[in-house]
Amino acid sequence: MQEGDWSEWSGQRGMSTLLSLASLPQAVFIASDAMAIGALKVIRSAGMQVPGDIALVSFDDIPLASSLETPLTTVRQPIHQLGYTAASVLIDRLRNSDRGGEATATRIVLPTELVVRASCGQQSRFAAAQRQPDARDSNTRHIKGGTPQPEPVHG
Repeated sequence: MQEGDWSEWSGQRGMSTLLSLASLPQAVFIASDAMAIGALKVIRSAGMQVPGDIALVSFDDIPLASSLETPLTTVRQPIHQLGYTAASVLIDRLRNSDRGGEATATRIVLPTELVVRASCGQQSRFAAAQRQPDARDSNTRHIKGGTPQPEPVHG
């Protein structure tokens, strides 16, 4: 496992470290698309192929992810819903603190979606999956996660 700071540069650094290992990984999950783009650059500069030599999956689904030479398989997060929910929770907490109420921890789970593209090497396995239109990438397969479920956190 390599640590990164969500930047392309940290993806380059992390993948360089992984490629220096005696036993190369067959697949890597990377915490952000920006880091995955950096990792892709290092893999290609080493003369290797994605997904032929190393499969990649990342997280975010930034617009660039679908238009790379090897489109990234990624977990799409609902960024607008994330911002809206965070602001709503903050406003509620501020209102409650004005009334003397105590803040309680709340766990909110937002839906995610696995977007299967070429970088994982398994896109053809999802050919039979129900296709949903994606304005950014017509060759994308989608697997939806759960729905938002607020739950109190105890302890």
